[in-house]
Amino acid sequence: MAAWDRLDIGRAEEYFTAAITVAQRSGKPTYSSKLAGSMLGGLRYEQGRLAEAQELLDAAAGLTHNGGPMDFALETYCTWARVLALRGNVAAAEERLARGQRLAEQRSLPRLATRIANERIRLGLPIADSLREQLLGLSPYRKQDNKIDGQIAELEQDSAIRLLLGEGSPAAHELALVRAEKLVTELETERHPRALVRAQLLYARCLLIRARIPPADGRGNRDREARPFPTISTSTCSGDSATFRVLTSFGAGWAGASATSSCAPAESRWRERSGFGRRRCRAAIRIRR
Repeated sequence: MAAWDRLDIGRAEEYFTAAITVAQRSGKPTYSSKLAGSMLGGLRYEQGRLAEAQELLDAAAGLTHNGGPMDFALETYCTWARVLALRGNVAAAEERLARGQRLAEQRSLPRLATRIANERIRLGLPIADSLREQLLGLSPYRKQDNKIDGQIAELEQDSAIRLLLGEGSPAAHELALVRAEKLVTELETERHPRALVRAQLLYARCLLIRARIPPADGRGNRDREARPFPTISTSTCSGDSATFRVLTSFGAGWAGASATSSCAPAESRWRERSGFGRRRCRAAIRIRR
């Protein structure tokens, strides 16, 4: 999981596949193999390999998550729901999220509850008015003291930004853009490349929508403050020709967006800060209706 967080995709894939192989030596699926399969399913989703992702996540359907790491529950409830929706089965996706919500409430799991709310917003499903008000009233993102609090805060900001974009007004889009820019700026100082890529993609979406929406004062887009389009982030690659693909669904009315990165050797500030060899990746982003 640490390799995946660093976007060392080749190594993460190797670890997940090896874990499945070891766990299946008994000749039949085991609890451990389903756990590893759920993580590989999440990785396959981010690679855009949706059929494989669904097959792996379907196989993990029986997991009960009795005290196991929350990362597995996030994949088997939330990523699985996203894959189902992308493949046209929104009703099954909503049912899966409802099951995850019940688990989050029964066991007081804030990270799962926050991710489920985010998935519902992405899919255009209703959320409670109190939750909407809470998200829209959040202060801009700031660095958290630990990884779990950071993940919750990132998800909350992502949800707030999507809600603002969904309002459709120039003023709301501008607020979304400010939030997204702040999120990217803060995450650039942290050591979580995968989270940074997600934030940059959302910021890119805000910029693209902003360019299409007439400003509230009617002066035209040329008079508005110009912001540079982001270069999608530094990534760790497992080999000289390694590539990765991030696939994100943008919710109701959007087919999705993909970012495919090709990596060329280069030094970056990540090497200085963490000692890891990094390769800077420029991603070509394709957004389509």
